[in-house]
Parts: sequence; structure tokens; C-alpha cells
Amino acid sequence: MKRRTASLLLLPIVAMAIPALAAANPDDTSYQGIGLAEWKTRVQPRFSVAERRQAIAALQGIGIRWTRSHRTDKESRVRWLSDEIVPPLVTAMKDPDASLRRQAIISSNWIDKQATTSLIPRYIELLGDSDDRVRGAAAGALTFRGSAAEPAIPKLLERVREDKSAQARREAAIALRTAGPKAVAALFALVDDKNTDVRRAVLATFQGSYMGADPTTTPLYAVSKFKSLLNDANPQIRTDAAMGLIGLGSGIPANVGRKLLENQDPGVRHASAEALLTRNNATAFQVELLKLMGSDEEFRRANANLLSRLGTEAIPMLLKLLDDRDPNVRGNAAESLGHLGHAAKEAVDPLKKLQTDMAEIRGSESGERVCHRAGQALRQITGDEAYIKGLPPLRPDGL
Repeated sequence: MKRRTASLLLLPIVAMAIPALAAANPDDTSYQGIGLAEWKTRVQPRFSVAERRQAIAALQGIGIRWTRSHRTDKESRVRWLSDEIVPPLVTAMKDPDASLRRQAIISSNWIDKQATTSLIPRYIELLGDSDDRVRGAAAGALTFRGSAAEPAIPKLLERVREDKSAQARREAAIALRTAGPKAVAALFALVDDKNTDVRRAVLATFQGSYMGADPTTTPLYAVSKFKSLLNDANPQIRTDAAMGLIGLGSGIPANVGRKLLENQDPGVRHASAEALLTRNNATAFQVELLKLMGSDEEFRRANANLLSRLGTEAIPMLLKLLDDRDPNVRGNAAESLGHLGHAAKEAVDPLKKLQTDMAEIRGSESGERVCHRAGQALRQITGDEAYIKGLPPLRPDGL
């Protein structure tokens, strides 16, 4: 039995299948019986939207296959991609249809970064596109370019400050976060912007880890600045600042983390606890987190799925949550107990009772019920596969 899980990716994903190219001959650059030269032609506006869309997807797939087939000769690979794949993608980035411009940008993300360095000026130009999705995709394409993206700093800052689209602002801020010390310093300067949306977009980039973002580029005064924002008049800013502090990882002093969990603002306390649990940094603050969970019933119920990260000390709380009125809480508590394995053996009898609980877990795309979670937990705790047999079937995906 499989549970569907969602994963958050930092790079934009193409909203269509990558063409399945025949791999019999690595040098064959045709797709569906059509050669590369023809696909390059079909990105021209004189072809239908459907044909242009297919051509962009074919170019992406051919580029991916070529890269995989020429791993040992990087110089020739980069040169070929630059000469054959990048130019038609540039043409597509000028397409009158915004969805195709966006598709072309996203497709270029799948091509070797060195081969697409020449696209950086094009991405910068597209940061001013009339379509917010195109602007967001252009900012996303600049992410992880390091210092090569420095020419984009002014335009990215403009997007963070002025864009009406929250997603485009966020993508621009992330691009700055990964573009080296100059970009990070310019981004951090916006922490004091008068516009709350701008400030939140900036703070959000410090709440997580981004591949390519050098932690040493975080301003040395970030901790003191974030601490001062814990007293901001806006509760959202206070919460974002708390999560930003935790996002600094090893850069946050232990005493600061403890103070966050004891803050008078419940929003700060809760956001900090969730961030620590989600990032699996709970061990260092186990005492404070257990205290918070024990004293705040609703927060404990809302985060039953994360309680296992507090270790065996959380078992008494989880056992009580198995009787909760909400099936989601019961199911999440069962799942957490399963994560603890044999250490949660005292939960076997209560979990056996839940195997008759047919309540469906809200938000489950597969029709998962509490009994499914209980069966899985029993299997993890006891090692007995019999507990997951005979359970009601799940819905087919997507129904």
C-alpha cells in the first residue's frame, strides 16, 4: 500500500511529460520521426500553438538525452547545446503566447547551466514581461546561477519591491538569495522596506535552505536584526522573523532558540516549534518543545504528525491523541508512533483498536482511513506484515 506524498522542488517543473526519446542511437536527434532541424523550425509563430508547444518539449527532451549521452566530453556537449538547442529556445521565449514563453524558460532549466549562460540577459529582459507567470519563471531560471546572475540584481530587486504577483516576488527574492554576497546584501537591505509584502518575501528566503545558497553570505547582523523584528507591530513579520532565525541553522545561538519557544506571542512560539520539528532540529530543544506541546492542546493536536521527532518522551502524548475526536489527529498520532518503531510497543493494543476505525483522513487523495495508518504503525512497531493485510482498498489515484 502506497501513500501519495507531495514534494517541494526549488526549480520550476514543466507541466507536461518530457518527451520519451528512443535511446537506441545516442546520436539520433529526431523525435517521433521528425529531425531536430524541423523541431527548431516549428517554434516559429507561423505554426499552431499546439505545434510550437510540442516543439519546445521535443527540444527539451533532445537536450536532456544529448547531455546524458555525452557526459565524458563536457566541452563538445556544451558547445552542441549552445549551438543547437539554445537558439530555438530563445525564439520560443519571444513567442506571442505567454504560456509558451514560460514553457521555453522552464525547458531551458533542464539544459546544462554552462550551455545556457548566454540566456542570462534574456532572463533579465523577461523579468519585465507582461505576464506574471513568465516573470516568475525568469526569476526562477536565474536561481542557482551564483555570481553569474549579478547583472540581474537591479531587475530582481525591482521585482521584489514592485511586482504585484506574490509568486514572482518570491522567485525574485530566492534568485537574489542564491546569487552571491552582493545580491544577498542588497536583498537583506529590503528587510526594512515599508511594504509588508516586500518584507515578507525577503524574510521567507532566510527560512529555508536553498541549493547553491552559501550560508556564509548571510549578513553577520542578521541574528540581531531578526531578533529586533520579533517586536514588530505586524504579527506576520514577527512570525517570519522567528522562522528566519531558525532558518539560519547553526548560526542561531541555542539561547535564542529557547527564547523563541518561550516567546509571549503564540504565533512566534508555534512557528518556531513547527520550524524546528520540520527541520528535524528538535533534539537540541527537546525540553522546551515537550513543555510547549504539553501545555498547548490545540498545537499538540495540530502537530501530532511531528511528535515522533521528540523521541520516546512524546509517547504518552501520542497515546492520548489516539482517542482524539478528529480522525486526522488519530491518524497522525498513529503514524508518529509507527515512526518510533519498537520503542512504541506500549501502543500496540490501542492501535489494534484503531484497526476498526473506518473514518477517512481529510485531504487524503487515496481515500486513506485511520485503520490504514494504524495497520502501518503496527507493522513498523512489531515487524508483523499481517497488520496491513485485509485493510479496505484505497481509491485509485486521482479519483
